[in-house]
Amino acid sequence: VNQIYPQQGWNEIDPEDVWTKFQSVFKLALENADADVSDVKVFGLSTQRGSFVTWDKRTG
Repeated sequence: VNQIYPQQGWNEIDPEDVWTKFQSVFKLALENADADVSDVKVFGLSTQRGSFVTWDKRTG
């Protein structure tokens, strides 16, 4: 995931970039496991430090 430095001493990550890369890795993991997305009951996504992003449960 690419890091963004909006000013000296600050460090951010783009949530869209995190989500896009997560989807790619998730798809590859399913392919390597010869599994289907319906086999997955839950997944976790974690970032470092105090990062957060708001999530709309209707639109994702």
